[in-house]
Amino acid sequence: MSHCTPQERVWTTQQQAIFDEVQHGAGHLVVIARAGTGKTTTLVEAVKRIPDKKVLLCAFNKSIATELQQRAPAHCDVKTLHSLGYAAVMKVWGRVRLDDKRELEILLRKAPLLEYEDKQLLRKLVSLCKATMTDEGGAIMQLAAEYGIEPESCNPGTAAFVTMNVLKQSQQYDGTISFDDMVYVPAALGLKTGSYDVVVVDETQDMNRAQLLCAQAALAPGGRLIVIGEDRQAMYRFRGADTDSIQRIRKALKPAVLSLTTSYRCPQSVASLARQVCPDFQVPMTAPVGEVVEMPCHRASQLWTSGDYVLSRTNAPLAKACLEALRNGEPAYIQGRDVGAGLSALVKRSKARSIIDLQVWLVDYRQQEFEKLTAKGKPEKIEDVDDRIDALDALCDGLTTTSELLARLESLFSDDQNTKRLMFSSVHRAKGLESDRVFVLTDTFRGGSVEEENLWYVAVTRSKRNLFLVGGLP
Repeated sequence: MSHCTPQERVWTTQQQAIFDEVQHGAGHLVVIARAGTGKTTTLVEAVKRIPDKKVLLCAFNKSIATELQQRAPAHCDVKTLHSLGYAAVMKVWGRVRLDDKRELEILLRKAPLLEYEDKQLLRKLVSLCKATMTDEGGAIMQLAAEYGIEPESCNPGTAAFVTMNVLKQSQQYDGTISFDDMVYVPAALGLKTGSYDVVVVDETQDMNRAQLLCAQAALAPGGRLIVIGEDRQAMYRFRGADTDSIQRIRKALKPAVLSLTTSYRCPQSVASLARQVCPDFQVPMTAPVGEVVEMPCHRASQLWTSGDYVLSRTNAPLAKACLEALRNGEPAYIQGRDVGAGLSALVKRSKARSIIDLQVWLVDYRQQEFEKLTAKGKPEKIEDVDDRIDALDALCDGLTTTSELLARLESLFSDDQNTKRLMFSSVHRAKGLESDRVFVLTDTFRGGSVEEENLWYVAVTRSKRNLFLVGGLP
């Protein structure tokens, strides 16, 4: 199929149905696309068939925007949602400078007596409120409780009051704008972000309500919204993503609903695993058989090499495995520079100079966090604390000073997708990526929820040929 010219290419029945709807339909459209089904190719081909329409392709981030720009036809604009919102704000406010500490600075003015750590918690709450468009006191307190955001130096009512004030202040011009506000401000102020006949929104399941409002505001009167996503790849609820966004759109807009269920990425053996979560997941009859292999961890560490992906639900096992790979002479890194930055911040917070002093501090910190979260009835949050501490503990191996550890954190974590190195990654960060050989650390997974099933589905569907289940089936 990949060897065909655009003129020769044979499209599937599902793809042709999408083309027909885009070309001849009149209303909104939702496309449910399984992993590896060629959704980008399908969307690009679909909009090629409406050259008389003014089309906007909304990209989730800059890298996706760059890829789309290279493939999109000339009559299509490609923009990130943040650039779309920023342009709308500029028309109202004029030139502003980016300041990612804007929320914190407003908090410092609105609540100068709060402890610094509590200000950081409130900053997180403000970010969630902006993502979810939550601005009423009771709803804010509910959101804070849901995400375990409970500042110790103020009661829930005070936290909600301060948050509402920050939200209000964020909507007012002060010469700056934060990254979150690029989307939040136009959504909160109801600004028009464009005037397009057709607006296409990809990865809808990962978008928050503010982002979707920003995209919808780019429609001209009578314009059509085309959204594409997959409920089984919804994993970012902890960031404020509206994991029910597709269902909300279906209920509100009454769109046509079409599907892409044939994956051109996965081999037949992986497809059988994916179908345990998505029964409609299909692969072509010509798909390679591939191989799903169960193996112990010590065996896997002897096999993985440059270009392979090693995936885990949590970060601590990645840290341990990555160090082992480096000791074996294999060039390796951990995906996610911000993860490394978060661990560095914890090291600096300890004020320890030696690894021994840091480890003593981490023991006390773990106990304090355990007691605090247990008292608040948040035992599920303990796992996150344990993961950070265990990751740091693993990365201390062979070091004597925290300055050495900080240097290791700086060099080990990266956002580059380097095929010349072995990549260790959480499942969240591997979404959208693929490799011929994927190793999944299965003992890090747990069942019991739809989101956990989604994580497993995303992990196994990264494989293009061979899937190695390290530790066996979960």
